[in-house]
Amino acid sequence: MLQVTLVLCCICLCSGFLTERKAINPLTLMFGEWLIILFLASLRLYNILPASKDIYHIIFLGLIFYVVGYYCFRIIKIKFKFNHFSTKKLLLDFLSFVSIVIFFLDALNSLQILLTGGDLKTIREVAQEGNIYNNSILNLLRILVAAPFANVLSIIAPVNFFLSKTKNFKLYFYTILIICLKIISDGSRSIFILFSISCLICLVHTNKIDFNKIKFVLKKKTWICIVSLVVFLFIIFYLTLSRSGAQSLRYTYYYFSMEPIMFEKWKNIVDATNFIGYGTASFNGFLFIIFNILSTLFGVVPSTLWSNSYDFIERVGTDWQIITSNGLTANSYVTVFFPLYLDGREFGVCLGMFIFGAFSAILYNQVYTQLNERNISIYILVMMSILLSFQLFIFENIYYSLSFIMLLLIFKKRRFV
Repeated sequence: MLQVTLVLCCICLCSGFLTERKAINPLTLMFGEWLIILFLASLRLYNILPASKDIYHIIFLGLIFYVVGYYCFRIIKIKFKFNHFSTKKLLLDFLSFVSIVIFFLDALNSLQILLTGGDLKTIREVAQEGNIYNNSILNLLRILVAAPFANVLSIIAPVNFFLSKTKNFKLYFYTILIICLKIISDGSRSIFILFSISCLICLVHTNKIDFNKIKFVLKKKTWICIVSLVVFLFIIFYLTLSRSGAQSLRYTYYYFSMEPIMFEKWKNIVDATNFIGYGTASFNGFLFIIFNILSTLFGVVPSTLWSNSYDFIERVGTDWQIITSNGLTANSYVTVFFPLYLDGREFGVCLGMFIFGAFSAILYNQVYTQLNERNISIYILVMMSILLSFQLFIFENIYYSLSFIMLLLIFKKRRFV
């Protein structure tokens, strides 16, 4: 079944290049990524454990239904009324100020760790423990405001730079400062990866606006891409080396090959409990916000169904599983398929991936036919969700769910262009 799934990835990858006008699109990203993951898993290097045929069967079904959903809604091409959007500056300034304060306090804690001989690995471990401050309000602001808004800035700043005629230099300053503070504060690479992807997608989709008319600009953009790629690879390599040390190559292999065995470990745990989430796991991020607001303001007790799903999602990050024959353990990286399987077994995977593919196609159509700042910002977040499909489904995650809500709220319609 692994070989069949590899063939499927190759076919759909080629289809993405042939049927879409942009080389970087949902199909090429999804199937290119999973082609790499499944190929590396098939090599079974560094004593990594093999996954069963059942796991590859579920992955195959998920990928098949993703591409079916994608092409169904690529052909239908749902159209929406075109509008021009701009950011709400006061809201942007307020959220930036709060985020800078929170990440600055985080960074001070991290600098103390570095000065006492620690490294980014130590900082990451401290950050993953959760509550950094004794003050519950500060912890709440970090979870509900700073962390998700950092994702939003990493998207809207490149969008403004490449698409908007009015450049917001204050926005660029906020973005650079918050990205630097966040990397120092928690040792995370994801914020820089999101920023880099945002820049790349904006470069790809701005070709049709005005760069085709000026050849020297296209050459300039090519050099921007090359320099940006070199800087991106250097920073990712440095952050990985700081966290993994001399074992960086081995751990990098594990990052992109352990997904099938991690999915199998947690599939077996779920099967043993006979628990079904009925959508509460896949949309845990939104439900977490709703139930916490209801609980805090009105004393409403969260539903048992959601609480059990939430426990499973949390355990994925805290309960480490053995992934190699010599006993190496890992957490997370259960793939986009796990929360869907938790919600409805194979049917949940098929339905969820069909909807995911359809949603990807609708947004790709929107960006290609009605390019504006809000459309491409939401599209970038969806492309990030595809990139993260080897780890999670983004709407199970509170930070990305809040980022999605913030993107919807931070834009306003412009009456005059």
